[in-house]
Amino acid sequence: MKEEDFFKQSKEVKKENLLLSGPDIVLPEKISQESGPITFRFSSDDRIYTLLQSPQGSAVLLEFYDALPEELTSEEKSKFEAERKMVDGVKHLVYVLPSRNFGELVKTDPNEPKEYTITEKRDFQSIAFEKFLNNDDNRTVLAEIICDNTNLESARAQEIADRIIDAQIGGSKELKKKNLGLLDRKSFDNMKSDVIKRLEMPNPPEITVEDLAEILKSKRILFYTGAGISVAAGVHDMEKLKNTLQIDQSQRIDGFLKIALDDPEKAVDLWNEFTHAALNHEPTKAHVSIANLAKKLHCKVFTENVDKLHEKTGILPMRPTGDWMKEYIQKEWLKDIDVVVTAGLSSDDRAFLAWYKENNPNGKIAAINMEQPRYVGDEDFLLKGDLQEIIPQLESILR
Repeated sequence: MKEEDFFKQSKEVKKENLLLSGPDIVLPEKISQESGPITFRFSSDDRIYTLLQSPQGSAVLLEFYDALPEELTSEEKSKFEAERKMVDGVKHLVYVLPSRNFGELVKTDPNEPKEYTITEKRDFQSIAFEKFLNNDDNRTVLAEIICDNTNLESARAQEIADRIIDAQIGGSKELKKKNLGLLDRKSFDNMKSDVIKRLEMPNPPEITVEDLAEILKSKRILFYTGAGISVAAGVHDMEKLKNTLQIDQSQRIDGFLKIALDDPEKAVDLWNEFTHAALNHEPTKAHVSIANLAKKLHCKVFTENVDKLHEKTGILPMRPTGDWMKEYIQKEWLKDIDVVVTAGLSSDDRAFLAWYKENNPNGKIAAINMEQPRYVGDEDFLLKGDLQEIIPQLESILR
């Protein structure tokens, strides 16, 4: 049974909350039959990298809007094909670097989501960072932080700080994009992290596994898992995947572009390493415990992971995207969910948590993670630690 089939009745049934009906069961022999294409997209203002795996094969596609990087040689530029395409309602000249028979493979995924988010993501770190950059008084502080994270002299650091703040206050997307190239990705990330450490962030109460068990008693809950739960099974999280593929779109020419130009088969092979792990590795003990807990507590499991590790425990998780939620989830249902328990979810990538809070302001998030995720507020709960230990302990307590 495909996950959307379970929710088709939602248009007719208005009173029954299907989020409270427990996990859908999937038979192990059905898992391979249910495996659809895996598609990842990495986007920036001037390009998009699409990586596809389907039963017919794997491929990657690189597209640049309006112009190719000037740093490419004439021979490298000649490997692209130029075509007119509509991008977000605007016609662009798009330079395409195809891999294998990409056009044929992508047709295997006609139902690919068009909207991945349903609202603005819940991200306290990004909100705080942008608020900092919108304050004209922070120019000197930002320059000092840039100096601390680079080898730049103070005058150059101040120049970069001024340009970053000017672009932010002026709202210029073009300048913001150019400013990304003023610092390498590592320096920029370190600078941003340093800024965030100095700002006032939410301070949710830290709890123990015993506290969480007590919180969940007699509550209506939903599990929501992220890449962190699958790392122990040998499946890369997004940051590790980007590092492996050498994707850094803040650079005019990143490692992935060079690989795709010099050795297209290697680019596909690197991608295949991830998809092989996602489709063939075995579930972790945390996956098994979540399946058992979901059955015991009669709750659904949402996941942002493309792997099939939840399915291999015998349950079918829901993979929320913006258009899927609009189609199959009634906003009123969210008011019945007392607690969303996140496990290994570092960010609200699909904006489900923001949507949950918008429609159920009294709802709580209980995050199980090694560090505080971006989406937890003062009213939520944080359980720091190894979820491969915590979730089996939680199952044992609630047995």
